[in-house]
Amino acid sequence: MRDIILRNVSRSFDGKPVLRHVSLLFPAGEICCVRGRSGIGKTTLLRIIAGLLSPDEGTVEGVPDKIAFVFQEDRLCEDFSALSNIRMVTKNRTKEEILQHLEELELRGEASLAVREFSGGMRRRVALARAICADADLLLLDEPFKGLDPELRIRVIDYVKRHTEGKTVICVTHEETEAVLLGGRMIELEDSK
Repeated sequence: MRDIILRNVSRSFDGKPVLRHVSLLFPAGEICCVRGRSGIGKTTLLRIIAGLLSPDEGTVEGVPDKIAFVFQEDRLCEDFSALSNIRMVTKNRTKEEILQHLEELELRGEASLAVREFSGGMRRRVALARAICADADLLLLDEPFKGLDPELRIRVIDYVKRHTEGKTVICVTHEETEAVLLGGRMIELEDSK
């Protein structure tokens, strides 16, 4: 596993610059929390790292082949159960292993329900379990704890920390408390001049 290095990365949309000459290092095997005002390019940054967008300028190095991504939108298959949504991205996990993850996220009793019946917070937990069960080397999290009440958020953050030890995690959050609970390195994305 290698550090992920961005060198002078810029990206514009319709002529409007979103990222300008961003250079960052995300150490291998560590959690990094990216914060910054709305519209500064945090989501764009994650999408460039994932290879879903190309930078207009600059380079990205060290990104592993196996990436799991929790988007701002949950991107679950609505008619599939929580269990089926997770199974579709896992090869080596047994049903019981997946049910254990759902139990840790307080969803085992709902494992066979279609996710269209779930609340927003329940959907977030399924999306997180799916990403973690994918056993990727890099986990990209875009506001992964939104919709969770404060006490549940603490338990879910603990789940993420336990299951990502030794993996590279890049988490976008607006909440300082989430960043503190996750630990790791804090990166403030600021306007480039």
